[in-house]
Amino acid sequence: MIEQLSIFMQNKEGHLSKVLRILSEDDINIQSLTISETGEYGIMRLIVSETEKAMTALKSNRVLCNITPVFAVSIPNRPGAMLQFVDLLSSKDLSIEYAYSYPSTNDAISVIVFKIDRKKWTNVEEILQNFENASLLDQESLLKL
Repeated sequence: MIEQLSIFMQNKEGHLSKVLRILSEDDINIQSLTISETGEYGIMRLIVSETEKAMTALKSNRVLCNITPVFAVSIPNRPGAMLQFVDLLSSKDLSIEYAYSYPSTNDAISVIVFKIDRKKWTNVEEILQNFENASLLDQESLLKL
């Protein structure tokens, strides 16, 4: 399991800069970032070098955030691999709530960060054993990519 920082913010000018500045000033590296918006509000999801430190810094600056447990998996970097991965999860009644890519210096793999229903977590590692060349990554392994 991976710790993802989820930040809730108004869709207003300067809010993104504020969050990035707080993290930068505390020497926290952003490994991956995605933002989705729903009209007046947005959710920023980040994987950072030091999750707890980032959380403390953000909360002390009145930024609404929490830690969300997610999974990260490396799969072969080839056409159709992501489809096969999603189909495998679907065949086991696992629905992805959201997903995004994570950078890798290894051209042979793609890394996907994804969230599924917590009630079905126990199945993920077992299911991935049926997917050729897939690996479930922990926080330390992910940050080394």
